[in-house]
Amino acid sequence: LPMYVDKDASRALFEDFHSIEYHYVPFLEWSRSPFRGRGTTIGEEGDRIHEDPPWDGESQGVVRFFGGSTMWGTGAPDQGTIPALFHELNPQYTVSQDAPMDLVVFYEGVNEITNCQVGEEGPTHAQVTGFRRMTDTPLVPDNSWDHLRALGWSLLLARTHELGVAVKSRLSSEAGIEPSETPRWDCDTNPEKVEAAATILLRNWEMAQAIAASRGARFVGLLQPVAHFGSPNLEVVQPILRADLRANYAVLYPALLERLRSAGHEWIYDVSGAFDGVGPVLIDDFHVTEDGNRVIAERLNTILSADSDSVGNPGVPGRPAR
Repeated sequence: LPMYVDKDASRALFEDFHSIEYHYVPFLEWSRSPFRGRGTTIGEEGDRIHEDPPWDGESQGVVRFFGGSTMWGTGAPDQGTIPALFHELNPQYTVSQDAPMDLVVFYEGVNEITNCQVGEEGPTHAQVTGFRRMTDTPLVPDNSWDHLRALGWSLLLARTHELGVAVKSRLSSEAGIEPSETPRWDCDTNPEKVEAAATILLRNWEMAQAIAASRGARFVGLLQPVAHFGSPNLEVVQPILRADLRANYAVLYPALLERLRSAGHEWIYDVSGAFDGVGPVLIDDFHVTEDGNRVIAERLNTILSADSDSVGNPGVPGRPAR
């Protein structure tokens, strides 16, 4: 992608990404294993590690960041994640997932699509359908080798199918043909799922805010950008964007925003339009380059540094979702 000017560094970054291993953690599902590559460093808890900016004074508070792969930093080097760039702007803080918290930031929205999986009811993991397909091979108690062989084929065919779908989607998009494979998501035809997804996001944030407040911490919830909502620059990634996601985010995101606005909480902010009017930063339907993460870090910095009254002014980026 042309946004990655240093081709060697970007190649190393994505080689790192495909070299990362995962392991199961009870109650957390899957976590990334410790890793050190050329552009990616992962600690014992599966979190990215960045170098702290210079700061000679005492820490003025601990900031903890929560979210999905976009907050983790897929597509960006260690120093180009949202936490790292926010830390660069605010060296007086400690950015840590282990220490007591003074500021808690949730950055979510795109993963609410997991509530829209065909054949699934209620919130679930994004890969649960694939896991179920791979593990539904009947057991053969008297011949474990046959079972292992069948399971191996299931895993291989599942991955081959995913690759085929990706290639088909890319070729169809370039030819202007809408893909015809069985839909994976159905929020575009299931308003009950849309309503449930919006309610779950709001309730999760309300619970998290209550926990943070009980510990004396400030909570900020950010509705993140996605390629299929607003007017982000898509000139680079348009050929690889997925039509099935576009149709579902088109109904899901307005519902998320409406539900968050209707709650009237001053700690919820809409930054879904943060990439409108800026250069190309998206590398797929929701992940971004370091430049995209910098936009979000700067928006968060604006939110935190502005007076509460001025943040409510529509002219201030990252206004409350109300």
